[in-house]
Amino acid sequence: IKTFAFDSCRHLKSVEFDVDSNLKLIDESAFSNSSIEINSIPSSVERIDESAFSYCTRLKSVTFMENSRLSSIKKYAFAYSALRSISIPASVYEIIECAFFNCKNFKSIEFLTNKQSKYSINGCENLILISFPNADKIYKKMFIGFENSDNCKIFVKPGAKFTEFL
Repeated sequence: IKTFAFDSCRHLKSVEFDVDSNLKLIDESAFSNSSIEINSIPSSVERIDESAFSYCTRLKSVTFMENSRLSSIKKYAFAYSALRSISIPASVYEIIECAFFNCKNFKSIEFLTNKQSKYSINGCENLILISFPNADKIYKKMFIGFENSDNCKIFVKPGAKFTEFL
């Protein structure tokens, strides 16, 4: 989906893709500032570019189809959206900082991938659950802004270590 393809489309509520879609890229600001509410990302998508879903204030849910090939989530991809929860596929090898910046409605995020980045969830002060079921190392700088949060629970697999560097 090309750059700014649906940017500021106030009547766009959802987008449906065929199960056998060949879509590879959701380009920069493709849906930013739109009224999209729900989206299922085809398994063929490999990259979600910068600000692709930023400022989507009605976007509550994003799911990734089974066998996702998503490898990269770029800077501010979902920033300032109304997301409530998301599960990052195991195929993701790159999450650029601030990917989920200031998602105030976020309640839970699951990283099925081993990859994390600093500040990726900064400003998501209402998170109550962060899960890393597959990560061997947890990057401490992901949690900047959560130092005084008593409400957020972090689940990690047994033996996982918190580290300053990845």
